[in-house]
Order: sequence, then C-alpha cells, then structure tokens
Amino acid sequence: MRGCAQVGLLPLAVARKLEEFEKGGGKVLWVKCLPQLGDTPEEHEKVKSMFAKKNVLSPGLVAEAIGTALPPGFTLETGPEVLTARFTRDGRRINYLVNYRSDKVTVPVTLSSGSGRAFDVYNPMDGTIHHQQLPGTLTIQGNASLMVVESPK
Repeated sequence: MRGCAQVGLLPLAVARKLEEFEKGGGKVLWVKCLPQLGDTPEEHEKVKSMFAKKNVLSPGLVAEAIGTALPPGFTLETGPEVLTARFTRDGRRINYLVNYRSDKVTVPVTLSSGSGRAFDVYNPMDGTIHHQQLPGTLTIQGNASLMVVESPK
C-alpha cells in the first residue's frame, strides 16, 4: 500500500455508497491506488473485492478521464491549493475538489460571476452532505476530496 494511504482503508458502508453512486450514473475515479481494507477485519475482503477490477489513474490523467470542460462562465474558483474538475449532471453544475496534499486546507470558494449560489457539499470519505452558500470557504482534509453540487433552483 505504499503511497496509497489516502484510500488504503475505506469503510464498507462508504464503499457501498460509491457503488450506488456509480449505478446511478456517477463517475468514480481511483487515483494512484484502490482500497484494500475496510474498517474491520470482517470488511477487508469485501472492500478489496468490490474494487478489484477498477482502473487506477495517475494524477496526470484525471482531467482527461473526467471529460470535457463546461462552457465559459461556469467556474468555481478555489485557488491553487486543490485540483478542481467541473462537469454537469441532470442540469446541475458539479465541481469535484481534490486536496492531494497530506495536510487539510481551507480554501475560499467563489463563483467567477461574483454572484451567490446555494450548493450541496458531498464528502465521499464519510458520506455526509451539507448545504453551503457560496461565496464562502471549504475545508478539505488531507488526501481527500469534496463534491460541490449546485442545489436545485
């Protein structure tokens, strides 16, 4: 697992949520490595087998795997501390923010238009969802990510 501590352990409940997300049409990208362990010894083999056939990407291939960029005018700005990927699903704008560093970061998040908007922030590490008005700030744990999804109008 050298170099893969950020996803070496994944609770079975979170793994199942990711599986549901993919079945619903979502895209999950595994960068550098796959989960090998669950929260408990009883979960280890289940988690490992769930992801055994998934593809692993190098960080340089993430943008290409996500797909085409959105039209100009839709930009959630976070600064250089995180990687950002943008896409739409069912007419909702989505930003995937990745902190590839080991320390947590708190970043200012604004819309390029300067306007305010409501977003739902999904944490794939623990399955939580919280509502957030932007502009604002988001804290992303080390070696983790957040999905920022435009709330329905």
